[in-house]
Formats: sequence, structure tokens, C-alpha cells
Amino acid sequence: MAPEDHISLAWCSPGDIPQVQELIGRHWRPGHVMARDARLYAWQFRDPGRPQGLSALLARRGGELVGHLGLIPGDFNLQGRRLPCRWTSLWFVTKQTQATGAGVALLRKAQEECGGMLGCLGYNQQAQRVFGAMGFDMLPALPRWLRLGRASALQGLLAGSPQPYPPQVGQDLALAAGRAALRPALGLEVRDWASLGPRPWREAWEQTLAPGGLGTWLDEDFIAWRYVRHPVFRYTVRLALRPADGRVLGLMVYRVQEMAGRTEKILRLLELACLEEAQDVLLQDLLARAGEMGAAFVDFHCASQDLTPALERAGFLREDRLPAMLPSLFQPLDYRQEPLPAALWVPRDQGLARGILDSPGLYLTRGQGDQDRPN
Repeated sequence: MAPEDHISLAWCSPGDIPQVQELIGRHWRPGHVMARDARLYAWQFRDPGRPQGLSALLARRGGELVGHLGLIPGDFNLQGRRLPCRWTSLWFVTKQTQATGAGVALLRKAQEECGGMLGCLGYNQQAQRVFGAMGFDMLPALPRWLRLGRASALQGLLAGSPQPYPPQVGQDLALAAGRAALRPALGLEVRDWASLGPRPWREAWEQTLAPGGLGTWLDEDFIAWRYVRHPVFRYTVRLALRPADGRVLGLMVYRVQEMAGRTEKILRLLELACLEEAQDVLLQDLLARAGEMGAAFVDFHCASQDLTPALERAGFLREDRLPAMLPSLFQPLDYRQEPLPAALWVPRDQGLARGILDSPGLYLTRGQGDQDRPN
């Protein structure tokens, strides 16, 4: 191999960001938000273990930047055991470099150097083939739950689709909403994160929720970074509290999604991490907000069998029971009907069996990777 063809891999530094942004805009997607917003890039790929570095790998060919693999830190919870994990994002190489194996080399270097699990939310067929060959577990689609809000707003939203939606979509969502029967909230209240601070959630997570959980490590640091201090989106973080003893029993995160040039709004639920006794009171709070804002619908991408009964009591319906998928990208509004797949790689030295993504106890949501961000 000639020196100019040699592929070198290295971690990204803050000084590389302008070059990385140019690469993203030219070879990934013109106008991509990461090509425009350096602050968002630095936030998403922060590396708590390397304060002067970023959690992204770069590939260079003869000194020219030709590839990128972002690795979002987000540790994994195995029933109270905290395991290192990172979620891949913006994994690509230039077309001229694809035949060199640089893309696979980036992923292998991440496996070798990150010291833990690797996950991915949202990927194409090419990535799927690579994941399969490298021993990743894969989930074809992260379940998406939908709850009808204002029927007229949903009709207006769907009327803009180039392919007409079957009337059954709205009818089925209306039937599910009509069956809503949430249990009364006895002795529980819902409070804002800001009014309580992080300590009550820290205690709830460490003492109650983490020991029985399987999924992303949702401690106060993760919630504060991912949602409370997001540099662009404004998330609402709500906690279910039992005033009698001051104990927090669960957490919910959502945000309002607006669309340029349209009046309709969507309410997107990102987290519902709670004990069973707090599920209904948090969902009541969510639906009250949806009603106040006149949301066309509420959506929630989540793998969790434990939440299924409560979501159905709240009038949600799984999208795969509908004859067509609702839009899930809104900046700009995109009517393409595409599922959100998930993949997870577990190192052998972790002592874990494959199949975590099929576990009935898994809790995994759209917001825990790179799938709820500005476009």
C-alpha cells in the first residue's frame, strides 16, 4: 500500500471539529445539523473519561479526513451493575474510501478501545450486514406507541402526505383512546425536576430502579446531561413523588415537537422509568399536557414489556397494529414510513449471554441514542 493510501485511526479532538463538520456536510448529508452546530457536536460526543477529547473516532487516508464514528457515552444497567457502553452515531466513510475497509476498521477500534458494550439506534442495510457479521444482537424495530390527541389536528397532519393515509389509522387510534381507563392516583403527586433537584432521583435510581432494571444507566448525571441541559431542545422532566415519605417512584421526560410552516404539534415521550405504582399518575400528567397543547398525537419509541399494560390503559396503541406508520421525523416533516432498528454488541469478557434485546425486562427508548435531536 502506498503511503498516501494508508488508513490511520485516531480519537477526535476539539480542534478537529471544523474538519469533521465539513466532512459531514459534504459526505454524509448537506445541511446536517452536526455540520452546522459545533456546540451540539461537542455536547453530543463529550467524553467524561477524556475531558480534553471527544468520544468520536476519525479515519484519515494519507492525512485526509475520510471517515467518522461517533460514540455517545451511555452506560448500561444490568440489575444494578453498571457496565460501560457507547452508542454509535454518524458512522460513515467517503465513497472513495469504502473499498478500503475503513468503516469496519473504525467499528473494530471502538470495540477494542471503548472497553464495553456498543449499541446503535437507527441504521441502514449496509450497517445491518456489518453488525450481523460482527456478532451484534439486532432488533428489527424498536416498538413505537401512539396515542391520539386532537383528531382534527391528526387529520390535518396526515392530509399533507403524498400517499393518502387509510381512514382506519385515525379510527383505530380513536378506538384505543376511547378505551383509556387509567387508575386513580392515590397518594402520589407529579413534580418538576427543578423543584426537587437531582438528589431524590439519585436515591430512587440507585436504591430501587437500577437493581431490577435492564437498559441504559439513567442516573442523575445522564438525565441532567441528556435532557435537562440539552443545548437545543427543551425537555420537560417530571417526577412521581409520594409526599407522605418524600420518596420518588419514577421519572418521565417529554418534549413538544413543532413543525415549520404548520400549526400541528406532537408530544414526544422519551422516558417513562418508574415503578408500577407510578405509571398511571405519570401518564395522566402526560395526557393532560397533550390536551392542553392540542397535540395531534403522542408518540413513544420504547422496548419495555413492563410498561405495556399501563400504556394500553392510557389509550396508546402499538404502531405495528395500524395499517400505516405515522411520521416520526418533523424537522422537516417527513412522511417516509421507516422503523427504528436497534443493535447491541456485548464483549465476551462481560460474561453476558446474547439476546439482551429480546429480554422481556429490557427498557430502551429512542432518546437514549442519537434519535431525538434536531435535523
